Amino acid sequence: MPTRPKKKVFIQEEDFQSKLISQIHENDVIDITKILPLVTPGTELRSGLDEILHGNLGALIVLGDSDKLKPILKGGIDLDIPFSSQKLFELSKMDGAIVLSNDLTKIVGANKHLMPDRDISSKETGMRHRSAEQTAMQSDLPVIAISHRRNVISLYYKDQKYVLQDFNILMVKASYAINNLKDFRSKIDKKIKNLYDLEIILSNNLKTEVLDLIQNILYFFKNETQVDDLIVELGSQGQDISNSFYEITYGLEEELYLILKDYSNNIYLKEECLEKINFLKQLGIRKIADTEKLIDILELSNFTSQKEFDFPRGYRFFSKITEIDEKTINSLINSQNSLKTIKSLNLSDISKIQGIDSSKSKIIYNYINKVYTHKI
Repeated sequence: MPTRPKKKVFIQEEDFQSKLISQIHENDVIDITKILPLVTPGTELRSGLDEILHGNLGALIVLGDSDKLKPILKGGIDLDIPFSSQKLFELSKMDGAIVLSNDLTKIVGANKHLMPDRDISSKETGMRHRSAEQTAMQSDLPVIAISHRRNVISLYYKDQKYVLQDFNILMVKASYAINNLKDFRSKIDKKIKNLYDLEIILSNNLKTEVLDLIQNILYFFKNETQVDDLIVELGSQGQDISNSFYEITYGLEEELYLILKDYSNNIYLKEECLEKINFLKQLGIRKIADTEKLIDILELSNFTSQKEFDFPRGYRFFSKITEIDEKTINSLINSQNSLKTIKSLNLSDISKIQGIDSSKSKIIYNYINKVYTHKI
């Protein structure tokens, strides 16, 4: 049975923030999206950024202080005051950059002039954004540029840029995306049920249905990633969206895992199968849509070239028996290789299989008998 994944927690706890900041300073963070939790709605820092934007002010804010930053800073005021959104707002009325302490709990500088190496390539045209981008690349620190004229908050980190979106716009986008994902999941669930029914009767349409279901699940994963990014940016303010996302996505990776176990040329170990799934999630839309390439990647050639009754092996079928574990299912399938041969066994045959005791034999036999008698 699918194991419920751990819910993502978006509440910004101090230990989490400290750990993330430490990783930034140790140069362990590569992707800019990993530092978004520092500036998501619900954080004190994001409140300050929004106040500045709504106050029609601009600002440059460096998230941290380091030896690499010191040569870039010129003039300004050295401070050592506790951080608050209101103080950030007030200090943004001065022209220069604001510098926060490494743990983001203090404001250590204001009205500082940023003088990064101008030879550093920049895609920005405005002075403020160009300084922010060059400073981020030279200092390896996150830098925020707020433009009242463009009405945007831009986060720079290394050579990357991320434009933070307004909370209300984010909520609209996330709600719309969640509804679409919910509809998509509903269609996939119907396909999953249909495949189960076809597997029981060993239908001639198995090949078509299996490939179609796999493609739809992979398309779902592509859409899932986009929604996941929105949820990360919403932070603690998107908890309801996060809960809905969790429910909609639950169990689908496990379903694909069982499909691969049932139809791939090789019977993968769970770790190997999950590694394959992670690879599949990285595929582009075109490769997913190319059935022949997908067959090669998934190693389904034996299934697609042979008669259907050799497959499925029975992993999806027997995973529905909650009273038996995965080890028992493996013993059962390894002894017979396919659902067709297993369903023809009597109780005595099943009980003779190594690793399956009499109580589990009865459970398996009764389930098979129930399914094939009542066609449930």
